[in-house]
Amino acid sequence: MKRNKKMFYGAVALMLVMAGLYLSGTVFAQPEVYQIGSDYLVFNGDGSSIVGEYPDPPDDAPDGQGSATVTREIVMGFSCMGTEIWFGEILPSFAKYWKEKTGERVVFTTGWNSVGPDSVATVIYGKPAEIEMVIATMDGKSRGFDGTKKWKASRNDAVYTHPIVFVVRKGNPKNIRTYADLARPEIQVLHMDPFGTHGGIKTAFGLYGAILKESEGKTGQKDYAAANEFVKQVEEKAITEFSGPMVRTLFDRGIGDVMVTTEPTGIKMDKNPKYEMVMPPNTVSIDLTAYLIRKNIPQEDRRVVNAFVDYLFSEPVQEAFANGGFRPTDPAVLARHPEFRPTPGVVYADYLGDNPSKVTKELLLGSVHEGKNKYRPEEEKVKVKKLRPKDLPDFSKLPVYQQVPD
Repeated sequence: MKRNKKMFYGAVALMLVMAGLYLSGTVFAQPEVYQIGSDYLVFNGDGSSIVGEYPDPPDDAPDGQGSATVTREIVMGFSCMGTEIWFGEILPSFAKYWKEKTGERVVFTTGWNSVGPDSVATVIYGKPAEIEMVIATMDGKSRGFDGTKKWKASRNDAVYTHPIVFVVRKGNPKNIRTYADLARPEIQVLHMDPFGTHGGIKTAFGLYGAILKESEGKTGQKDYAAANEFVKQVEEKAITEFSGPMVRTLFDRGIGDVMVTTEPTGIKMDKNPKYEMVMPPNTVSIDLTAYLIRKNIPQEDRRVVNAFVDYLFSEPVQEAFANGGFRPTDPAVLARHPEFRPTPGVVYADYLGDNPSKVTKELLLGSVHEGKNKYRPEEEKVKVKKLRPKDLPDFSKLPVYQQVPD
């Protein structure tokens, strides 16, 4: 009898422990997986980066980095950033700066995740990420990522921002000024495909956020139903392509009246005599936010990791972002660049809802996938299928996908 009682109470205790773990998400926490055509979306699941490694200089590098007695490694995951600026300028310049300051060599292991809009790379080539550079829609704080000491000074650790803008034909012959103009029957809209591209997701956020802001201005409340309906209305006639350059190619061929894109692309195209950029009111601006995962940072590397984060907010690096078309968060640097136009009524991604991941899911699965693309063969049109997590492919065995900067 005593033995049975012990077994009974032990079973009850185990059930209570398992229930607690279940409720806390420690176990049984399964991501939601969807197959969208040939792409995959993974919501509320940590990703594992498979591409984007930064090539460190060899040991005989001419800048002398290779023979340092101490090597520090920084492991960084990211979801969206200007790769040329980062890999061509910022990472090498920090390595040089740190070598001159301390005599230590710095190597970077970096990568981004192409699995889905809510899959943040926390494992980079088998190594735990120490820094996450993610767009605001990634909802990093809810994942346990830590803010940096720059949090309050730079709009929640935003290294730079970029509003969603319009690019139209020179002279704006269709008089496209606001988001509401995109729904006019005669207006043909082009933008990146939201499935598998962060640039496309940001476009959807622009459409959605503008109507939320407009409705709040009229009634004092955000009309989420109207925002969803507006996205659906625009997407039903929109033309989308997988990358920014592909969308640009269609636009160059005379297809479409307006490209909905990010400010860096808009600034570049505004220099072309055939086009001009329009900054719509109530647009959404997307932050590139710096987070730390402190539990993954070895004690001996904390100094260099913190120094690198500080470096991203330094004036020379902010200037490099600005020169690349990315709106700096340093007010002094921003004031020197008139190409960054005023943003009347601008809102940020966190304005869209308390849970950016939930908003992303609703937009992608509720409205955006219903859009049509007459340039795709019929068999390639988007179909949505929910999968079990165990059916998700092993992405580490897929061919490496090289991201095209938007």
